[in-house]
Amino acid sequence: MKKSAWLFYLLYIPGITLLFLYWQFPATHLKTFIIQQANQALPGLRLTFDRLSPALLPPAMEIHQIDVDAPPYAHARIQYASIHPIWHRLARAQAAIQIEAWVQDGRLTADLISGLPPRIDRLIVSDFPLNAIKWGPALLLKPTSGMLEATASYTFTNNQHSGRATLGLSKLQINLPQLVPGLDTLAFSLASAEIEWTGPSVQIHACRFSGRQIDGNISGKIMINRLLPNSRLQLSGDIKLHPELIAAVGKSMLQMVFPGKSLTSGPIPYTISGTADRPTFRVR
Repeated sequence: MKKSAWLFYLLYIPGITLLFLYWQFPATHLKTFIIQQANQALPGLRLTFDRLSPALLPPAMEIHQIDVDAPPYAHARIQYASIHPIWHRLARAQAAIQIEAWVQDGRLTADLISGLPPRIDRLIVSDFPLNAIKWGPALLLKPTSGMLEATASYTFTNNQHSGRATLGLSKLQINLPQLVPGLDTLAFSLASAEIEWTGPSVQIHACRFSGRQIDGNISGKIMINRLLPNSRLQLSGDIKLHPELIAAVGKSMLQMVFPGKSLTSGPIPYTISGTADRPTFRVR
């Protein structure tokens, strides 16, 4: 047999095998399985997607048009995601996959490690646009623009969530729907926070924000309730008012909010208690 014929068969046999596996790919069953597992692991979120298909080189699964719902708070659409093995962990006999997803120009990367308990070893968010999220009517304050950078880890065991995250926001704008006369939006050039949570307890460490209207910081604890508006707040911090905010709202109005405090001399300490839907703001 000629060498060209041998070469043909050497390419044909693995090629036709890969095509057969592609055609026989159990997309419907895998789609159902992924949706069920995601919705069980992340209660309160609903995950759906349009279609699932295999990628041959390199081996991966591709997911298209993913919708993530957290009713009635938010909805986001991820255009495309890829799931593939983490080969160096497989070499250590540890099952692990990496998920990469894209939202507009933003990217999310997560390493999922199997085990008891399973965990997200590393989640990285870069250049995620907040305007890609459609905020629901249940949220009083809604970000209208901004870019999110984040790193996080997460574990779910014995029906309890735990993890930690470092967040960074830039060019953040928050809509204030008729909450403060004369002030429609709050604009921040930078905001950052370190967050840790175990079960329903969320601890906020060193959250700082800086903008043209206010600077400040906030820290404390939030006890998450299944009904998020009923979550308990135990927060405190300092706030510094800038001339733009004082001019927009008016000194007389601000002196009612901060009685006995100088509006321009320095930071004003405060506490926030109550629940998420009925917070109580007090000046210390």
